[in-house]
Amino acid sequence: QGNEYVFVANSDNLGALVDLKILNHLIQNKNEYCMEVTPKTLADVKGGTLISYEGRVQLLEIAQVPDEHVSEFKSIEKFKIFNTNNLWVNLKAIKRLVEADALKMEIIPNPKVNIGHF
Repeated sequence: QGNEYVFVANSDNLGALVDLKILNHLIQNKNEYCMEVTPKTLADVKGGTLISYEGRVQLLEIAQVPDEHVSEFKSIEKFKIFNTNNLWVNLKAIKRLVEADALKMEIIPNPKVNIGHF
């Protein structure tokens, strides 16, 4: 249909807006993927952050952190970046990766506690 980029945001992210400056930057620089991040605050301690792991930038979510390191993960001094869950993706890049069976994503288990019925 001629669409080249898709903007994805969590349904609970009421601050998510399509910023055409970001889209224009992606197009001009031929970027295939972009994750919007912001400085981490005390309100953001459970959200994902970016880390360098095995020479690559990767997303680290609290569900991946061993219990003994959760307080360290929540530190806004050690982990200064917060993932807003606003993502920009080039659809042609996704198609290329899917067709090459090269899209490797891990499932991050995140068990929830049932607090009863409403």
